[in-house]
Amino acid sequence: MRLIGPPVALNLPRDCGSRFLSTLSTALFIPRLIAAAPCRMQDKCSCAEDKEAQDCRSWPTAVRRARGWLFMILHAEKDRTRIDHRWTIPSILVLALLVFFGLVTVVIELTTRHGEINGCRVVGLRKEWRNLSRVEQLDYISAVKCMQTLPANGVVDTNHVRTRYDDFQSAHINLTDETHTVASHTLCVLTENDNATQGQFLPWHRYFLGTFESTLRSECAYQGSIPYWDWSLDADQLDSIAKSPVFDPVYGFGGNGLHIPGYSGPFNNWTNLAGWVEGTGGGCITTGPFVSYNLSVGPGTKPTNHCLTRNFNDAFIWALSSAQVANTTKQPNFERFRIELEGQPITSTMKLHDGGHFAVGGEMLDTYSSPADPIFWLHHANLDRIWWKWQNIDLPTRLLDVSGRSRVNPPFVNITLAYPLKMWSLAPTIPIWRVMDVRSSPLCYDYV
Repeated sequence: MRLIGPPVALNLPRDCGSRFLSTLSTALFIPRLIAAAPCRMQDKCSCAEDKEAQDCRSWPTAVRRARGWLFMILHAEKDRTRIDHRWTIPSILVLALLVFFGLVTVVIELTTRHGEINGCRVVGLRKEWRNLSRVEQLDYISAVKCMQTLPANGVVDTNHVRTRYDDFQSAHINLTDETHTVASHTLCVLTENDNATQGQFLPWHRYFLGTFESTLRSECAYQGSIPYWDWSLDADQLDSIAKSPVFDPVYGFGGNGLHIPGYSGPFNNWTNLAGWVEGTGGGCITTGPFVSYNLSVGPGTKPTNHCLTRNFNDAFIWALSSAQVANTTKQPNFERFRIELEGQPITSTMKLHDGGHFAVGGEMLDTYSSPADPIFWLHHANLDRIWWKWQNIDLPTRLLDVSGRSRVNPPFVNITLAYPLKMWSLAPTIPIWRVMDVRSSPLCYDYV
């Protein structure tokens, strides 16, 4: 089919086309605006000047390309409309096609692992613990023990921090009130509304684990990725968490703590709350590679020298079943997903996050200092895997889906993709959008 005759002109209001173009131009600028937001919030120099700012240095070539097309058409039409103030149908059709293909390219580059925004030379693969070879298991344990012997960097705080491992535990302690739903130390009671208010929990922990992983490589010569512990395999098949291969005394993280009758956990009044069942440990662990490790940070926010404790409690492994995982991943949006994943402690609404901490117990049951137990990283890697699995159900949409308050108690704001994730002195502050795709820099990993 061929058009015959001169182009048909539309007598639109003088500024109608300009407004249309302005709207489209703004849409194409959105990734750049998001990238630049943290620079403005931190009063840094502009992104053009601060070439080292990791917050601002990458956004897709497709955006620049589409923007260039748009400006080319805009300037051509601008010159012409100065004469007759009209927009031709062919011009509008060409413009629409250019913008459409430009936006499609943007989406493709944002969601592909090989796009410019990826920024990864290598994408590491995180595996389930029991799928690692014996050598790989020992290599990871050795890398963690290396972190526990290296001296602290000396800038996290002065809270009796001795080692690089302490640096991470201390950063978690200092940022807990901002990144977690924290129960009162005296009341330990949360409402559903309280639990629904923490929005940066998952993005922050994704960045926290990614930073720990990169430090294992850069400072302890570790060649692999953080493994994850798929506790649903144990919850579905075993009658006791102690039988999980992840707690093997040689090729795992050691077992339970010494049994202390009547042990109630870090807060004495937890025994009075609904759902509390006494565990089978409570004291120092007695087997495994970390049996002699002396902690200097925690419990809670206190600086004390103590051993690594665990208190296995099989009353809570029901919260870790594959049925619970399936119920979590079927949630329609991030708001419902994160509430279903985080849960509320010591109630019938306990979910995956709390279930893992309570089933292991001991140091893992301490909201502030739980990274003291090396199993923390595998537990949270599995939570991150489940989030990534949920994201992949509708990746283009869910790469942009975040919600919730920045913290439980005032002052707080509603988080957005531009909200800054603080990592103390461990890593630069970056916006949430930088960690939404695990295959992109600065994370560069995937799950198998």
